[in-house]
Amino acid sequence: MALAKQLQVPFIDTDAWIEAQEKRSISAIFQDEGEAYFRTLEKQCIDELPVQTLVVACGGGLPCHHELMQQLLQKGQVCWINPDINHVYQRVHSDQTRPLKSDLDSFRLLYFERSEIFKLAEFQTQVQDLQEAVEAIIHWLNKNPS
Repeated sequence: MALAKQLQVPFIDTDAWIEAQEKRSISAIFQDEGEAYFRTLEKQCIDELPVQTLVVACGGGLPCHHELMQQLLQKGQVCWINPDINHVYQRVHSDQTRPLKSDLDSFRLLYFERSEIFKLAEFQTQVQDLQEAVEAIIHWLNKNPS
């Protein structure tokens, strides 16, 4: 959202979009319908993105299913904020609404499997501070206009 505000463009959070469409939480969707159904909803969200400049926040698994990373790359410029894995684990593990929570070893395995897809992003930053990440992305976008 901070990036969208600075760029003065619309912001779409795919998880929030799905929750609004389904009128229930991501956890409830996973519990009631399963992961495959949720991944179909993610694809629907990306399929329905408007053709305009905007910032899209994707859940961690979205780019890894239904060839959505390739679709995102075709639609626009893709940036990956690649934070420290321990920081991500602490944030995800403490969030009781996360459906795919696991122990640290399982989380690391999933993270590294997904990172192979994430590495296809045109820009990557490991900056931990949100404002620094936003500034790094804006700097890259200014040097690489679409």
